[in-house]
Amino acid sequence: MIVSNEPGYYLPGHFGIRIENLLEVVERSDLKEFGGRKFLGFRKLTLIPIQKKMIVKELLSPDEVDWINRYHARVWDEVAGLVKSEGAKAWLRESTSPL
Repeated sequence: MIVSNEPGYYLPGHFGIRIENLLEVVERSDLKEFGGRKFLGFRKLTLIPIQKKMIVKELLSPDEVDWINRYHARVWDEVAGLVKSEGAKAWLRESTSPL
């Protein structure tokens, strides 16, 4: 099954921000079973950099900064080899560089 994760913040009459990702529901073999049934989790399908100029790093916890940096590293690792244009690859490198 594929679901969308769309967290957002909206200030009525002013602006809205939303980050969307498609997720595949997968069995999690790294988690213990419960009542003989395995837990499910998610695998990200859409790998798009999160716009860093919208992030105020000082408001994030170290774990949140780490999560974004790991996500961006994965985006680079899985997408960069598919990009042919050097200009687009430079944009991707900058967009996925650590916070």
